[in-house]
Amino acid sequence: MSKQTNNDKLLHTVSRLQRDEILRYASNIGIEMDENLDDSRLQQAYAGWILAHPREMLTRLPLGDLKTLRGIRDHRDPQPQFFFNNYLTPIMVKYGLVDMEVVSDVHVRYRVPADFMEAVAPHLDEAMENEDNVIRMEMELITEGLANIFGYVNQTTIKKYVGRVQGIEDDEVLQSGFTYARQFSLLLDSMEWAENPEETPDEEVLFFSRYAHANAASVKQSIDQGSQGMSEPDFKVEEVVRAAAVSIPVIPNARGEEFARYLTRTFGMDRYDIEKLCFELWLYRQFISREMSQKALEIHYISVIISAGMRDLSADKIDEALQHMSDYMNALPLWQLWGNRPPFPRLHFQARTDRHPCDGENTE
Repeated sequence: MSKQTNNDKLLHTVSRLQRDEILRYASNIGIEMDENLDDSRLQQAYAGWILAHPREMLTRLPLGDLKTLRGIRDHRDPQPQFFFNNYLTPIMVKYGLVDMEVVSDVHVRYRVPADFMEAVAPHLDEAMENEDNVIRMEMELITEGLANIFGYVNQTTIKKYVGRVQGIEDDEVLQSGFTYARQFSLLLDSMEWAENPEETPDEEVLFFSRYAHANAASVKQSIDQGSQGMSEPDFKVEEVVRAAAVSIPVIPNARGEEFARYLTRTFGMDRYDIEKLCFELWLYRQFISREMSQKALEIHYISVIISAGMRDLSADKIDEALQHMSDYMNALPLWQLWGNRPPFPRLHFQARTDRHPCDGENTE
């Protein structure tokens, strides 16, 4: 093996973390740290523990990170990884294990420190196949998928879906299993939320979509107010798992396939561009009433179509495109409605025949 430079070492990657981040992440992982250490020794202790305990570290990473690490290991000379999502930071990047360089709007390149890869490479297959780890990752997928659909999810709903997957009906067994999985899950830790953490019983902790976690309190208030009197909709386990995808969550939508066929047939868009567009429409839709006007959403949609090669759009073609978008958007489950679809169309996009939608607001 060639001699490693400082830039090839985990310590170099860890050095970008702030002191409070190292202490918090170490606590989450289960590393006992001396808070009196200076920054340099703190970084050395953190990186040193990880390199000395590669198997333990892998039992805490989510499935997406393990797949990426195994793919890089097996290819030796990694090509840019296909990764659409600019809204989430992978756990392995957040915790200073790997660096990530954005090389285009749809690709990133991961730089894995050589000493870290050398330490974890022999254990990656075991981590992907170990029964306890598989169960933990199942619970992570279900929790994240449900949270993405509902905005936030309680443990009663999580246990219902986990029970379906595992064929278990005993609530105590399910609660015990979920509590155990949380001890080893850096992903679930990043989703936890409680209004009064010190006073909230462990089984009442909520789990928010990572897209909503930064605004958890206001999102919860919006959901609780908007969903009064509504029952919790039911989804297939397969739908929940697809909604947990790290690169592009695929949210259940009865008009999804129809919308995708229209975009392919009319504008020649490929599957990846369509999935990215649908993800963005879903995410923006959750916040449109507060942070994004319908006009801004309309402009984004039309700009994506134009970038796909359709630069000469008639008013009729724009109107048709916006109607398909409206149909798709109105079939999305909304956080504000506790995962329900709108009982009536909430959005209606209409192109004006006297102007292009990208011309700006009409001031009449």
